[in-house]
Order: sequence, then C-alpha cells, then structure tokens
Amino acid sequence: MSLRFSGWVAAAVAVLALGCSPADDTTGDPDARDGVDDGRDGADADADVTWDDGTAETTDRCTPGAIECEGSRMQVCNAAGTGWEAPVACADPTPACTPGFGCTVCAGGTGGCEGDTARMCTPDGSGWFADDFCDPALGERCDGGYCTDLSGACEDARRNRSYEGCDYFVTETVNSTMLGPDVFRFAIVVGNRNVAAAHVQVFDGDVEVGSADVASNGTASIELDWKPALRSPRGSSIVAGGAFRVRSDLPVTVYQFNPLRYWEESRPIYPGSYTNDASLVLPRNVLSGRYVVAARESFKKVEVDSEGIESTTPIPGFAAIVATRDDTRVTVTFSAHTQGIGVAAQSPGDTAEYTLHKGDVLQLLSQIPDDCPGSNWAYTPAGVQAHYCEVGPEYDLTGTTVAANKPVSVFGGHDCTFVPHDRWACDHLEEQIFPAESLGRRYIGSASQSIRGEGNVWRIVSAAEGNEVTFTPAAAHAPMTLGHGEHREFESTDDFLVTGTGPLLLVQYLTGEGDDMDSIGDPSMGLAVPIEQFRTDYNFLSPEDYRDEGPRQVGQNWINLIVPAGATTWLDGVEQTDFTAIGASGYGVARIQVPGGSHTLTGPEKIGVMCYGYGNYTSYLYPGGLNVDPINTVIIF
Repeated sequence: MSLRFSGWVAAAVAVLALGCSPADDTTGDPDARDGVDDGRDGADADADVTWDDGTAETTDRCTPGAIECEGSRMQVCNAAGTGWEAPVACADPTPACTPGFGCTVCAGGTGGCEGDTARMCTPDGSGWFADDFCDPALGERCDGGYCTDLSGACEDARRNRSYEGCDYFVTETVNSTMLGPDVFRFAIVVGNRNVAAAHVQVFDGDVEVGSADVASNGTASIELDWKPALRSPRGSSIVAGGAFRVRSDLPVTVYQFNPLRYWEESRPIYPGSYTNDASLVLPRNVLSGRYVVAARESFKKVEVDSEGIESTTPIPGFAAIVATRDDTRVTVTFSAHTQGIGVAAQSPGDTAEYTLHKGDVLQLLSQIPDDCPGSNWAYTPAGVQAHYCEVGPEYDLTGTTVAANKPVSVFGGHDCTFVPHDRWACDHLEEQIFPAESLGRRYIGSASQSIRGEGNVWRIVSAAEGNEVTFTPAAAHAPMTLGHGEHREFESTDDFLVTGTGPLLLVQYLTGEGDDMDSIGDPSMGLAVPIEQFRTDYNFLSPEDYRDEGPRQVGQNWINLIVPAGATTWLDGVEQTDFTAIGASGYGVARIQVPGGSHTLTGPEKIGVMCYGYGNYTSYLYPGGLNVDPINTVIIF
C-alpha cells in the first residue's frame, strides 16, 4: 500500500534535528503491563552515572531549539543550550508530542487501529495514514498499528521493545571470498528461554524453507541456501525477495551467521571457510526508518610474487537495507562512492530514492578506485611483497544515512578486509545497525580477550552535529568533536567509557591475527550497546560450532560482562564477582570464557554483555542483547 502524506516527500534532503534530554518512559512500567520480567527495572533509561568518588555526571547540555517530549508535554532547549525550558502541555487540535516537531496531531511513528485497518502516524506527526488491512479470515487482528496473528506472549514482547521477539527478517550479505560455500552455509541460531518449546519457521517469500522446535532454555540452528546475488554480487543491486522471514510462536532471540561453520576436517587442503561473522538480529517491531550506517572503507592491496608478477585484490564494504513492508520508499544520502550495475552508482553527498517491497534487499557496495590513493604501506607476509592502498573516507559507507517511510532493517560491514589496515588477514564483517532513535550518548568500550596481545580497533560514528566526545579514563583518547555522520577511528588495548553530547555509535572490531598456519581469530565487527539500553536480564547464546574438535579445529567462546561497580550479577545461576574497574566510570568488566549453548544473565541492576569467539582463521562478535527504546531525537528526512 502506498504511503500518502505530504511531509515526507517534500523533505527528501537529509536534515538532522536532535535533542539531548533524558527520554522518560511515557507508557508506564512495562512489567506492570504484562507481569513478565523483561529485563527493565522501571528506572529512567538515561539516569546519571555515579562515579567512584560518589559524584554524579550530569548531562544538561542540549542543542539550542531542540524539541523533546515528556509524554504529551513539549520541552524546548533554551537558546544558550544549557538546559530545558518548562514543559508545555499539548492540547487539541495537536494533543500529541513528536520529538523534533513539538505538539502534533499524533505522535510521530506510532501505530493505531481503526477497526480492521492498521494505521500509522506520519514521522512528523501531521496525521494518520492507513498502513494495512487486517484480514479476520486469516486470523489477523489489528494491535497497536500492526496486523498480527501472533500469540499473546509475542504481542507482549512486541510492546516491550527489546531484542527478543517473534517476527524477524534476516539476510545474507556479500561474502564473496569465502571458501567452500557448498559446505559452509548461512544460518540462523535461535535461543528460547520460555518454559515451553518454541516452534520456529523460516520463509523464503511464502515458501517455508526451514523449521525447528527449540526446547526450553535451548538453542537450534537452521542452515539456509546461499543466494548468489547477495553473497557474490557483481555490484550494488536490489535483490527482490532476498531476505528470509523468521517467525516463532513464542519470543526468541535470533542471531545470523555468515556462515555458521568454519572448519571441515574432511577437506584436507582448504578445511576452513576463512571468513565469517555474525550479527544479533532485531525483531521487526523495534525497527525504524532512520539509520546512520557503520561499515568500513573499500579494501585494496597489490601483491608482487617472487617472479615479479603483480596481482590486485579489490574488495568493497557494504550497507544492506531490508524492507519489511510493501511500497517502502527509502532515501539514502551517501558518504561514499558506490558501485553501479543493478542500481546507479553514487558519489559522496548524493541522495537517491528507492522503492522496495517486503523482503527485498538493497545491497550497496562501496567503489574501489583504479589507482592507489593515500598512503601506501609495504610488508612481506609469507615472502610476498604486498602494498595496502589507503583509499580514504570517500570510499567508506560509514556515515551514510537511511530514511524510510516504513520500518526497515539495515546491516553494515565489509565483504572481506584487514583490521587494522596493515595486519593480515582479511575477514568478513557484518552487524545489524541499531535504529537512530535508540542510539545513546554513553557507551562502555570493553576490550576483547587478547589472543596474542592485540587490542581492538574502535570507531565512533556521530549521529549529531557538534557532538563533543570525551573519554574516561582521559588517557584512552583525546576529546574530539564530530559532525553528523563523521567518524573517528583508533586502536586500544584498554577498557573505557565514551560520552557524547549527542547520540553516537560505538563500533568494535576484532583484529587480524596474521598469516601463520596456526592462526586463531581474525577481523570481526560488532556494535557496543548504549548504557541507556542496558537490561537487568538477558538470554543470549554462544555458537556450539566454536569449539576444539578433531586434530586441527580450534574454537573459543567469550563474553564481556559489563556491570555497575558493586553490582551483583549471576551468569547461568553462578554469582560473578571478579571485575576490573574501568577507571572512574563507575563500571567494571569481566572477560569470561563460556561453552557453546544458551546462557542467562540476571541481576537487580542494568548490565551489558558482548559475545565473541575465535576459530581457525576467523571470529565473530555481536552484542548479547539490549532494549531498543526510542531515547533520542535523530530525524533524518
């Protein structure tokens, strides 16, 4: 169904409006709504952090003129940007409040029902539009602006806006250098913490292509066929029906692996896939139409063998956009040169609009320059003279913005690249990007368990203009100021707290482990979770495939557990007490090796968890979970 409202089409150019105030919960205590402990404690998601000396960090600064909402009350940042003016109650004919716009006809982006018609409020709050018709003959009913045939437990999960849900879209992304696609397959892994078994189905269009009954507190993996148009494309394109839809009769957690397995002992010459990564997948109900992409610049190296023969390896980064509804109009403002073929090539600063239907995947690949611009490093792995070309930010999709009139999911990453630029070997990177409205201003960067003394590469991607970013401890990095879509990269072996005056993304990369034949690990990409989106409990999983097995397969699963100082936390029912303080941040971290399978984290205070693992020549990294509440105003039109 086509979207009909005036404010969207007229604003096709990217504009950012943002605010910095805490976002109060205007829906009441979620636990009181459904009687289920969903990992929320009812506290303000943006509460002050208490430091070791007992003082509190306050964050009153805001962008002058920014508009925030407290329920149906509007707040405006004062002209000096030093605080918020007194709230103003919205009243008819504009009784609702929309962040960035003020008092409006309806709360922008919210859903509602009018009989069997599901309707949505326009992003600017200017009015309602019919979004879908719910067919009672198919068992559908309208609930909160959605047509659903899901169970009551699934509807409760949808209203709670977390990483657990019953309706997902997953997609393969470009991974063209992987060896053995006939053996190593794309897969989802599903975790179930319900007391009953969950029945999970995977659909390719309307055709069921996989299913599993996931036992209580158990996991199940479902391998799926590769789609060559996504795994090894010739350029940027729209792949009609490229995504898989995952549906469950009970709330579950879903992770996608590209691919899942990484070692096959029966392949004596090339037993490994050599390039893997994974992503936490967010359920459809928490998706948005607003995103700031995190990826990595195109990769290019030139090798000269002992006979003087030169060969070039050009590999792109990517952003993949998945439509969850028909007639979805997506506007992309590009930070990089992109490849053409299926869709037109673009350049930095260009804006393009695409129309997608449910299940379509728009995969955009960064261009690789013909020459070798920028600095050039030389090194000799395995006796080969090699040069890495620093192609520059104009070939990096990081900072690209996505604006859609209906909810979409966005994945960012790379086909295969070195991290950092001069450390072998290349590996696939991918992660689902958090909606812009859910980005926070405070993150803990927790260093991964070191294999050979290496650190992590970090990227800070700003979703605000004039974003002043500081670090605790101060030695972690000098302060920086970033514009909207700008990013800064650095390498560190330490843990730290990063604080911005506006919303941002904190991207973590595991690094290359060299070209040794006994190498374990390689690059991987994950998103740190905003402190504002921490939870009091988690159900997460570690893949059972990452384990020591046979004469050559090596595998390890790890988690980083991030807790407030002095907090009591239980991992699989065992109290955890051995934490390393992160400067004066008021937080500590524990790096814990865990077996494959389903795990639980519980505690009275909000905590965070990052999951990662190492295998032969590969690795994975993803957040263990998060709340996905709209806690800031990032409006990208």
